[in-house]
Amino acid sequence: MENDHRLPLISVVIPVYNEEENLPTLYDRLKRVCQELEGKADVELIFVNDGSSDGTAGILRKLAGRDARVVLVNLSRNFGSHPALMAGFSEARGDYIWTISGDLQDPPELLPEYFNMARSRELDVVWGCRRSRVDPWHKKLFASIFYFWIRMLTDLPIPRKGVDNFMMSRRVVEILLKIPEKNTMFYYIIMWMGFRQDFIDYDRGARLAGVSKWTFRRRLKNAVDTLLTFSSFPIQLISYMGMLFFLLSVIFALYLILNYLVGEPSPGWTSTALIISLATGIQMLMLGIIGAYLWRIMDQVRGRPQVIVREVYRSAQETTSEDTPLKVT
Repeated sequence: MENDHRLPLISVVIPVYNEEENLPTLYDRLKRVCQELEGKADVELIFVNDGSSDGTAGILRKLAGRDARVVLVNLSRNFGSHPALMAGFSEARGDYIWTISGDLQDPPELLPEYFNMARSRELDVVWGCRRSRVDPWHKKLFASIFYFWIRMLTDLPIPRKGVDNFMMSRRVVEILLKIPEKNTMFYYIIMWMGFRQDFIDYDRGARLAGVSKWTFRRRLKNAVDTLLTFSSFPIQLISYMGMLFFLLSVIFALYLILNYLVGEPSPGWTSTALIISLATGIQMLMLGIIGAYLWRIMDQVRGRPQVIVREVYRSAQETTSEDTPLKVT
């Protein structure tokens, strides 16, 4: 993976969306980390601008113009942090690839610890496992519920408090980029791959400025995507509920027949209407689950790219969509 005649290269991939207030501090801290790693590793900083509407792109363009370590990847619109990360992985040239968020909740100063652990123990993936987090109570509650059920319903080795950043080797990212799966969290695809993996505990801090772009809707979608992708529980639920209601219908039919035979037919329509309503609701739930699978199948087979790269600034040289065709990932 590494050439003996050069220092290993670390690609730091950072998705950013309307983070103009955080970028100066983030860059200064990353620059100090790069200085700390001098003589041990070279570093490239890949910022993926996920369709920002503020001054994020302008700030990053200036940084790329004066610092050859900075790579700016501009997407054609806002696709979300996970597709943005995949776009960054496709541009990364490093022997190791490390991801952090652009809001400084993940301390950039952790990079040497990840790198040393990956090299000394010959690991392919090093996960950052939250020891603590500074977030509103409702986000902590949602995260706790999500990770509890995902751990219960899948066979993935997910930490109880979840993961947010990680370092992976070159061979892992190359395999990841070949997997065309959509509507899923690639974190769990990497866990599913196997290889040598371990965890680092860290304290997740508060956002430096601005507001989180991870809305409840996006969190809920990722939860549903993960459940449908890595667990057979939804399909099994349909089967179990079908068998249960078939059994209940048989029992109820026997009850009605016995009542008729003994001369005491069941009065009224209340019980019948209640059963019909309940059965209809269960059928709608089952159809909804099947529809969720069908939507994801359709989205997969129609072949649209996860993300479109509009332009790339690398090594203080500008490359625009006028010079090269749009890149899709």
